[in-house]
Formats: sequence, C-alpha cells, structure tokens
Amino acid sequence: MEPVQDLAWRAQTALGTLERFELNQWSVTAVGLEKGLPARREKEPPLFASCRFRLLFFPKGGTEPVYTVNMETSILGDWVLAEQEGKNRHIIDHIPSPLHYGEFRIRALEHAVTRLEELERQTP
Repeated sequence: MEPVQDLAWRAQTALGTLERFELNQWSVTAVGLEKGLPARREKEPPLFASCRFRLLFFPKGGTEPVYTVNMETSILGDWVLAEQEGKNRHIIDHIPSPLHYGEFRIRALEHAVTRLEELERQTP
C-alpha cells in the first residue's frame, strides 16, 4: 500500500492531534481543529481549509498513513465524509451539517474497519 499523497497530515498532526490509538493492525491518529487556526503567513495554504477532522491509519511501525477518513467540505461547500488511499479519494457520504468529533469518530471507524479488512486481504 502506498502512502496517502496529501502531505498536509504532517502539519495537521503537529497542530491538531486529538488522540492516538491502536485498531487491530493499525496505529490511528485523529486530527482536527474546531476553533480556528494559528496565525500563518499569507501565502501558505490553510492546513484545515476543507477538513474538520481526519483519522489517519498507519501500518503498525509505519511512518506514513496509507488510509484516511475525513470530514470535510466539498468544493460546493457541502459537508462530506471522504476516504483517501494513496492517490485515490472517494466520497463516502454527504452529511447535512458538521458532526461533533465523537459522532465523526464512530462513523469513520465503522467505515474504516470494513475497508481496512479489504486492504489487508489485498496485501500479499
């Protein structure tokens, strides 16, 4: 499995790690920022511009996530749950309004458990 191509996760973990935990064969880091961003330079891209929360899934002992589940806004401003694997990104579900972290965590983990089992079966 190749790492997710969105490298914003590095800064997001430094600025907004909510928790870390283990799930089966995965190390998970939850990131999010609900109360605004620290000051940044004008030309820097916003690190949480579209994502409110993310669960980053690392193979145990790995240094880069290979799978993420995100609560983010679409280009049209709608709230969605999306997943990323390597270069691929898919919308899982459209949601009417942003979820609180606890709600997001439950929904993200429900989806991730199934998807991660599929990924583990595909890996030799």
